[in-house]
Amino acid sequence: MPSPRTAYVDESLRIGVGLYILVAVIVADQNADHHRAALRDLLFRRQVRLHWHDESSQRRRKLVEVLCGLEHAGVVVIATGMTPRRQERTRRKCIDRLLAELVSRDTRARSSSAATRTSTLATAPWSRPFAASKLSRPPSQWPGSLR
Repeated sequence: MPSPRTAYVDESLRIGVGLYILVAVIVADQNADHHRAALRDLLFRRQVRLHWHDESSQRRRKLVEVLCGLEHAGVVVIATGMTPRRQERTRRKCIDRLLAELVSRDTRARSSSAATRTSTLATAPWSRPFAASKLSRPPSQWPGSLR
């Protein structure tokens, strides 16, 4: 029986350019501790978390190198043309789309964002845990909106 998987979800918002990005990294539960250890090893002394915005170009290259060496699959949902007035609607539509994609991959979602975002994911009808049937599909098989 294949290993259960969890999707770790984060978001980024660029109001000035009307861009909302929601990303999920799908990790087999049996690999989660290895992933955590690899990411913790990247922390500098007294550094609490990794954040792309805070890192230099050289450091970003190192982060990408380590991440590429870990076994995972990712799903990205992007909405453009967002206006500040429609920000929550855009976010809701992206979450709906992402959760539908995660269901198709038999993956449960876990948010790294604030508690309200976690509860949004946790109470969505698609967020109940599923047994994994496959690790991922290649991008060529993703729905058109995700390519």
